[in-house]
Amino acid sequence: MRFQLFQFAKKSHFGRLPLVLCLALLVCLGGCSGKKGPKTKVSGTVTAGGKEVLGEIVFVGEDGKEYTSPVAKGAYGVSGLPPGKYKVGVRQLGIAALPPPQKTGAKPVNSADMPPIEGPGVAPPAKFAKAASSGLEYEVTEGDQTKDFELK
Repeated sequence: MRFQLFQFAKKSHFGRLPLVLCLALLVCLGGCSGKKGPKTKVSGTVTAGGKEVLGEIVFVGEDGKEYTSPVAKGAYGVSGLPPGKYKVGVRQLGIAALPPPQKTGAKPVNSADMPPIEGPGVAPPAKFAKAASSGLEYEVTEGDQTKDFELK
């Protein structure tokens, strides 16, 4: 009798366990996609003193997450922003990474000590480099939108 009960339990519960686990996983993945509402795109221009800026724009959400885009010839486009309030910064582009030095005893080069990348456009004023203290803010709404920034 005991053997029969074990066989019944094995067939009725353990035989279906993989199916139940697969269904539970599908339900969880369907409801846990990580999306937090509609995402959008913000594009526009960045100018300083009426001249096109060359650099990088960063939108920082209330959750601290950053969304960045290069600014070339004054134009930028940031995708994937969820609607909400953002602090905005515009920083100068520099050489981000260099290969390690080849000579023994040579000190590594700090990218902050490197000259800025030059190209068409002017560097943004340093006071706009940090989004938290730049004074620039923007509220992103649903759908694609345009926002121009004049750095004064």
